[in-house]
Amino acid sequence: MKRPKQTEIAREIRLALVSLVAGGVGIALPQMAGAQQDAASQAAPASLGKIVVTAQKRPEPMQEVPVAISVISSQEIENRGIAGFTELLGQMPNTVIEQSVSSQPSISIRGISSSVNNIGMESGVGVAIDDVFIGRPSAFSTQLIDIERVEVLRGPQGTLFGKNTIGGLVNIVTSKPAETFAGAVDYTTGTNNLRQVRGYVTSGIGGGMAAKVSFTSKDKDGWVENRNTAASNLMTENFKGVRAQLTGGTASTVSWLISADYSKDNAVENYYDIRSGALAAVDSNGEDRSIATNGNDYLHRTMQGVSLKADWRWSGLDFTSITAQRGVDWEGNNDQDYTILPILQVGRKEKQTQVSQEFRMANATDRYNWLAGIYMFNQKQSGIDTLTLDEGLPDAIGIGSIPGYQEKSETFADLKTQSVALFYSNKYKISNALDFNGGVRYTKEDKDILYEQRLINPYGLIDGIGLAAPVAPISATRSDSQWSGDLGFGYKLSKDINSYAKVSKGFKAGGFTTTSASSSNPGDLSFEPESVTSYELGIKSIFASGKVRLNAAAFTMDYNNKQEQFFNGVHQIVSNAAKAKIDGFEVDFTARPTRNWLFGATFGYQEAKYASYAGNDGNSLTDAPRVTGSVSVQYDNVMSNEWSWFARADARYRDMSYQQPDNDPKFTQPASTLVNLSAGLRDPSNRYSIILWAKNASNQTYRVSTYEIAALGTSYQSVNPPRMIGLELRANL
Repeated sequence: MKRPKQTEIAREIRLALVSLVAGGVGIALPQMAGAQQDAASQAAPASLGKIVVTAQKRPEPMQEVPVAISVISSQEIENRGIAGFTELLGQMPNTVIEQSVSSQPSISIRGISSSVNNIGMESGVGVAIDDVFIGRPSAFSTQLIDIERVEVLRGPQGTLFGKNTIGGLVNIVTSKPAETFAGAVDYTTGTNNLRQVRGYVTSGIGGGMAAKVSFTSKDKDGWVENRNTAASNLMTENFKGVRAQLTGGTASTVSWLISADYSKDNAVENYYDIRSGALAAVDSNGEDRSIATNGNDYLHRTMQGVSLKADWRWSGLDFTSITAQRGVDWEGNNDQDYTILPILQVGRKEKQTQVSQEFRMANATDRYNWLAGIYMFNQKQSGIDTLTLDEGLPDAIGIGSIPGYQEKSETFADLKTQSVALFYSNKYKISNALDFNGGVRYTKEDKDILYEQRLINPYGLIDGIGLAAPVAPISATRSDSQWSGDLGFGYKLSKDINSYAKVSKGFKAGGFTTTSASSSNPGDLSFEPESVTSYELGIKSIFASGKVRLNAAAFTMDYNNKQEQFFNGVHQIVSNAAKAKIDGFEVDFTARPTRNWLFGATFGYQEAKYASYAGNDGNSLTDAPRVTGSVSVQYDNVMSNEWSWFARADARYRDMSYQQPDNDPKFTQPASTLVNLSAGLRDPSNRYSIILWAKNASNQTYRVSTYEIAALGTSYQSVNPPRMIGLELRANL
């Protein structure tokens, strides 16, 4: 399917608007079944209301938690037309996310990035789903299935979450089963032949138990045209997922939740276009989002998990046990030269399984509450990287044709991780206005690796130009241990204004480079642990009878032994930068001056610099834009026939950022602004709704990523998705 032209997009907008109007008229004529609500109950609340979070593993009002945190509710997810993980974070200060492949999302919070390209390196930003830590970034990026809220914590979370969360944590909380029967289903259609169906059903099943099944299915044609008609367009989506939950217990002493999920997706992605160099004349047609490859691009991925969370209360103590098993298995292949010529193919297989167990105990009184626990995490990973040089390479690098030439490297890595942590956190009320907060965590993490690289059909070219060398089997181990934690005070300036000061430290274990190597030296594989110490001042406030919320924080962070990953023109390299420094501040503002209007704005500023790193002193950290910001406005109203409607606009700004430590201007992401729009209509019973959305509504194009393959003398870039239009129909059962 060809990429829609401007006239086709305009037609899509007109058709979607006609559908919205026609749908509203069509479903307004009959009287709908179900309980009716009056116009007042359909209107938005008169104030912002209280947001309860579990950022510190206990339910607390967001405004009283001494952590910089942003929350996206299920209603906001619905109103904005958010379907996937990568759409969540654009409205948050000092937080950015980019993704060219589902297996390698890049999240950056306060200048600390999660970007990893091998199984031996951990993410600096953690993701947890219902208190279960997700071990690999390849399992981060997925479609959202029936979400209650998403909490994003900024800064090191080295006490309660602990495992490698030096930059922050994305805490996803799913909607839970209910004893009262309920359900919903929605269908979305849109640009690039988007077809998406989502839904859930929940009910009590007797004996104090309730069950819930949630599902999603999404298919979309690619938005990058492949001019080779025998090959697929790129950036397609095909995702299926289901989650089942069962809960029960007694109201006062015991509760438990069993959750199981499975998802599968197949895609053609990882798109780059030739920007300049030796192969530009072969491929370029002067258009973005249009390439010609010789095909065989794909991504196949399955993810699964099961968990049991049990809570019980005994003698004033609260006990919690969380037992979980998760795994991700994926395989991908990419025509890495991005031309119609048979030059270079890159493939990868990864399989990960993890088993985790957390026990914790907590107690709370009027003046003192505490929480203590133990966390155990075991992970097994295997990876196979393949690099194939094909018959077109000798000509491409100027050495002439070699009939029948093909040369290949296979890199094998098996990695085992065992991590154990003890943690303790407390809050002590010194006076009615002053609180002391503190916590500590001790983590010990052991890793074992078996690594080997083989050359198949060795002609000598793959080794000669430094792409891969034979590496005999290497067995290596490493053990890292460190204390982390936080210490701070909270001071209540008034009933609605809280302030805090804190020092926190996060720790991320060392690891191994598991991608293809050009050296057989075992010492080149290993890299050291890193740590971040953060000093933060924050204020959280509510004004105007709950109509205005203003939260702000200023921070300075010392980044020690930073693990730096970069592309050297041939390989992904991981090394340790001695030191970096990050200073910044952020503001998060929300206001509902009337029932009809909702306003939001965020602003983040950071100076993230290398303090000592191989001649890059004073350079900016990678993926760390200096300024980020967003604004949003939503208008809600109820018509005379008691139908309600809303209109919403969101805009986000991201400053220029560098993609290499040397800050080479060739490898940058320029400043960009994106605007998303949505509008919706709901019937008086709130049973039926229709929502129209437009993402990248102004159809902006900006460069997302740039890199260079030195052996081919060619530079590549990828750009952001074009404008997408969608129409969602929803029915509540």
